[in-house]
Amino acid sequence: MERDQCEKQMAAMKEAFMLFDTDGDGRIAPSDMGVIMRTLGANPTQAQLRNMEVQEDLRSPLGLARFLDLMFKYMKPEDSAEAELRDAFRVIDKEST
Repeated sequence: MERDQCEKQMAAMKEAFMLFDTDGDGRIAPSDMGVIMRTLGANPTQAQLRNMEVQEDLRSPLGLARFLDLMFKYMKPEDSAEAELRDAFRVIDKEST
């Protein structure tokens, strides 16, 4: 089950990367990291994002491998009970209100 969850997270990360790679050059802007992380369920603060930029020296566009490394390093694994609860609410609240 844990491996399956990891594979799902990896697929979601790759899909998000491709969506933000608007020109198809295989790279995204470091400034997109916060939006992508939030899209995938994390909630980093601006201070945390700035800290990541400084610690990781994010000045140039990121390729997929670097992006995935950063995502796994900075995204906290989602608690499975929390994920199940969130999924249950999505079934009930189809309009995400």
